Amino acid sequence: MTQQTHRLRPDEIKISGVRAVLAVWQRRPDAVIRVYVDAERARDLGAMLSGLAQRRRVYHRVEAEELARVAGTDHHEGVCAVVRERPRATLDNVLRAGRGVRGPLWVLALDGVDNPHNVGAIARGAAHFGVPYLLIEPGSPGLDSPAAIRVAEGAAEAVDVVEASLLGALEHLHAAGWAVFATSSHGATSIFDVKFPPRTVLVLGSEAHGVRGEIVQGADARLVVPGTSAVQSLNVAAASAAMLCEGFRQLGPRGGR
Repeated sequence: MTQQTHRLRPDEIKISGVRAVLAVWQRRPDAVIRVYVDAERARDLGAMLSGLAQRRRVYHRVEAEELARVAGTDHHEGVCAVVRERPRATLDNVLRAGRGVRGPLWVLALDGVDNPHNVGAIARGAAHFGVPYLLIEPGSPGLDSPAAIRVAEGAAEAVDVVEASLLGALEHLHAAGWAVFATSSHGATSIFDVKFPPRTVLVLGSEAHGVRGEIVQGADARLVVPGTSAVQSLNVAAASAAMLCEGFRQLGPRGGR
């Protein structure tokens, strides 16, 4: 039977994917408004569905065709949820964390990275290596699209998005003692030849244009992931993961949570 589509409020979004939906349920159960699930996935998500019923929240068992219509994609993994968006962090939150958190604390800054699959994969790597902040330009794609959230595999609940002018934000962070590194394939230092400080901002650029020249010029160093010349470069998400892995090897887990 066809269910009537839930009309979204301005603070609500739809998310799909088992890990993405479960991450919201585990961290912010009151933010889950409504769930659509197919019969097979309902068996796997029984604990969540029981919890929703106890909270008097609605869930619908639907056929695959209906679920794809509700989710807006066939890549839903058998579940779609309407949830309240996470509030975004601010640059002040980052600066306060930098002063108060013991141990390493990193920020990833995205300059022109607008593919939601790349954004989601970058966030997944950030969460895996304990990086709590993703800095983006106002109006740039963050972790607010269904595709980015699904690809992030739950990381959208573990990484705070900060929306601020990159040039200004990087200046503030640098003045507060953070090192700023920009990825580049020209005249760059291997990530294996640099000692990462505890307070680091890593700026990643789009695959088409890279990091803007003015940001590169103001950075403390340019970094590259070394490799063969078989391909021109790594995908931005893969490069991000490699750099975060090296930082993790040097410094251990990040703080901020």
